[in-house]
Amino acid sequence: MKFNESNTVEAHLRDLLGGAASARPAQLSIGFARTGGRIAGLGWHYVAPADLPRQPQEVLVEPHLRDALIRLNPDIAANPGRADDVLYRLRAIVMGARSDGLVKANEEFAAWLLGERSMPFGANGEHVTIRLIDFDEIEKNSFVVTQQFTIRAGKAEMIRPKRQIRTELYIAGDQAKAFFHLLHEQRQAIEQELGYPLEWEELPTRRDCRISVYMTNVDPEEERDWPRQHQWLTSKINDFHRVFLARVRDLDAEDWKQDGVVDVSAGPSQVEG
Repeated sequence: MKFNESNTVEAHLRDLLGGAASARPAQLSIGFARTGGRIAGLGWHYVAPADLPRQPQEVLVEPHLRDALIRLNPDIAANPGRADDVLYRLRAIVMGARSDGLVKANEEFAAWLLGERSMPFGANGEHVTIRLIDFDEIEKNSFVVTQQFTIRAGKAEMIRPKRQIRTELYIAGDQAKAFFHLLHEQRQAIEQELGYPLEWEELPTRRDCRISVYMTNVDPEEERDWPRQHQWLTSKINDFHRVFLARVRDLDAEDWKQDGVVDVSAGPSQVEG
């Protein structure tokens, strides 16, 4: 018999956690994996890589994580859209590992896992602890083991589906749609002041929104082109600060009256230079 990782360490750990293939439950559920009332293996559900709800370039299995945030945090369950705020921060940790270093990223992610981070989801904006794992009632968690969890990244298969960079005003929170539409009402004046068109991205399937400008046909990993890219980013960030700062400070969600649907799907308006 020829030994390799698949039939030694990897397979052994999979079967230790999830049990033999014949003893595993067919459906994923919250709590320990059970078959016929008995815990399978050490109680972990085995899910084949192809059956995980994620794309190969995604580090987090976001549907599972979103469900856990809603299930374990009453203040998020009361407003499930708040899960997007947490997911945004967790994605930022992953994406920031390249610039901040793996050690710092791991420390920050561990702090979230251990329940050492909070968000202003309580009454009157009070900070409440966010739980990704319930350490008190262990069976409120889900236990999933897989194998060959491949993440595609690097120059050959970049995380970004397009070769581009962008500057954006990201609008998050329960009042994001109201703030977005109030700014959209000023679109013509904003783009005139900037001197170039913007992408008004309402992100209708999500709670948050963004207003962006893109630099296309660039490789963000090409170090020789970084000076030009950084100059562009610096210029656009300064533009956004100049044009949006006062407008954002004056926003009041109660000023937005949802009389109808605002069409922001069309391309950016034309702005005379």
